[in-house]
Amino acid sequence: MSSTSTATATSADAGPTYRFVAACYVTVAVVGAGAVALAVRGIDTRTGAVAVLLGGIGVLALVGALVGLRGLPGPLGPRRLYASGASFLPTVLGAVVGVGALAALFADLVPEGAGLLAAFAGVALAMVGGVVRLMARNADARAYLDAPIRAEWEARPAPGRRRAYYAASGALTLALAAGIVAWRAPVLVGTLGATVSLAAQGSNRRECHLTDEALVYGNVQSLTVLDRDDVRGVTLADGALRIERAGWKPAMAFDAGDIEDPEAVVAAFRR
Repeated sequence: MSSTSTATATSADAGPTYRFVAACYVTVAVVGAGAVALAVRGIDTRTGAVAVLLGGIGVLALVGALVGLRGLPGPLGPRRLYASGASFLPTVLGAVVGVGALAALFADLVPEGAGLLAAFAGVALAMVGGVVRLMARNADARAYLDAPIRAEWEARPAPGRRRAYYAASGALTLALAAGIVAWRAPVLVGTLGATVSLAAQGSNRRECHLTDEALVYGNVQSLTVLDRDDVRGVTLADGALRIERAGWKPAMAFDAGDIEDPEAVVAAFRR
């Protein structure tokens, strides 16, 4: 990545919402560990619940004050967390804690109360860690948008890719419906929402912003950065704008009919 790109990216802003979520992550870890320690000591449920509630409020207030006055811990800074490739670690840590706690519980290595509390703490860590990752990625992406924009467009996936989404959604819907009927489990009807979400991917429009350093794409809630050095080629054919990416990632394909001037986009990439 160029020095200009590095300078731009390090300006990623850890805004107040991001700092609050990061403080919540630290709070969940501390309070979860405290709750497990109390359970191991045999504290009764009512006393433990009060201790966790009051302790959680106190820890969140303390961590929030420290973050507000001294800034985020280095490993939780949005640029360092996301661009370093460590953005999955908060979620992975929670998943490891949750799975490890359940394994220890089933193996009778820990008391039931402590094992369940540790598992719940792990799930909470994984969930909050996922939000931290998403917000770190967005903060990193927005830092690139401070540079001049060379091209902008908004488009759906290419027609062939849209048809693939719709076909996969239809096949999954049929499979789930057959399973619901065969198992007589109407409670699984809610899983059909996944097929609707999959079909929606075929119609969702991505906003794309091309700078000298990167392509920033996605929507307001979820942005992603593709470094210019990772672009392996841009072609315009068969009604699709294709952006080849380095590594194992498949090419991005946009519907050229949605783009006002697709040739100008290709030219901007080649410049």
